[in-house]
Amino acid sequence: MSTEYLKSNSKLKRFCRDDVLIRDGAQDTEMYFIIQGSVGVYKNYGEPNQVQVAGLKAGDFFGEMNAFLNKHRTATIVAHSEVLALELTQNNAFLFFQEEPELIFKFIRTLCGRLDHVNNLYLETCAKLEAGAPTQQEASPTQSTPPVPKASLQKPIPENALFPKGHKRYTLPEAEINPRMISRTSYACPLCDHEFKAVALRTTNMKLVSTDNDLRKHYDGIEPLHYMTLTCPRCWFSAIRSNFEKTLKGNVNTQNMMKAKLRNYQQELGLDFQADITADGIFTSLYLATICVPMTGRDWLLSAARLWLNISWMYTDCEDKEMETFATGMALEAYQKAYQEVEMDEKTLQSMSIILGELHYKTGNVSDARKFLNSARLNKQGTPVMSRFAENRLIDLKQS
Repeated sequence: MSTEYLKSNSKLKRFCRDDVLIRDGAQDTEMYFIIQGSVGVYKNYGEPNQVQVAGLKAGDFFGEMNAFLNKHRTATIVAHSEVLALELTQNNAFLFFQEEPELIFKFIRTLCGRLDHVNNLYLETCAKLEAGAPTQQEASPTQSTPPVPKASLQKPIPENALFPKGHKRYTLPEAEINPRMISRTSYACPLCDHEFKAVALRTTNMKLVSTDNDLRKHYDGIEPLHYMTLTCPRCWFSAIRSNFEKTLKGNVNTQNMMKAKLRNYQQELGLDFQADITADGIFTSLYLATICVPMTGRDWLLSAARLWLNISWMYTDCEDKEMETFATGMALEAYQKAYQEVEMDEKTLQSMSIILGELHYKTGNVSDARKFLNSARLNKQGTPVMSRFAENRLIDLKQS
């Protein structure tokens, strides 16, 4: 987007967190381009049945229906962080698209995506009516409202080459991040040589709260999973952060093939990896990393297994049980392959045995779960902490 042209033909507005940018039912006719920050789109804002229906970030726009059709606002837009937005009226919108014709494609694509969402809702309603099931409006008024999930699950996204069938759009909850836990670090992309800065974790300032049975660690005030992978904002090469700058495998032809594949994903998905952290961005970075992982070093099978485990954790947080089951199966397959083919030290082998035990348990294979946990417990060259961890988990399985 040519922000210079926008700035000269529109008003730059600044909003604080929780400010209402537009309100449902209002008759104003401006549209907005988000330059910085993120907003939520709400129905029934401020009421007991309030619901967030979408989230928008830098590069997105809203209010176009009012700008072009002079209709009343149909939703309330609320700032989720400090927001810089450019206000565009109906008159200068026409001039803007004359000056910036390349943005017409993005504008139309976004509108088509929103129309597709409406069409899907219509088809779902028709299917329910044909099956005799009650629609949302017909549901019993005494029916209890389900609890708000950690991350709201929205509609399935159109099938594409990156995401598996059943993957949806998700919205992460707003979270206050302690600035002492993050920093801006410089990186150089090993695929295209682009230098850029990205947020990194200051692990020395992180306080461990708990560890799950599959060795997922939880920290006070921050979710490391959201920062696990790193994506080059230019070419979209992605990898686990610690592997990002390792030497790529393969010749120039291999690298050129990877660049071409990543360009297709860029055109298809159109995300900005230097904007605010979103569920779409995290999932995209994780799945891109599974594509790029063979190029990230000798032990790439271990990295692939770790990526699938992290993808399963993301689906857990988003409360999508079906996709969590899918990703858990992929993680189990990847860990089994790494277990068989990768040479590793005993400490790594001990941790992997615990993870394999938990993955087998999650997929219903209790016998193999006990076998791997017992292997971790008896590994004398591992660590006593992990041995006790495996022993306690075996006791849990015996009592369950």
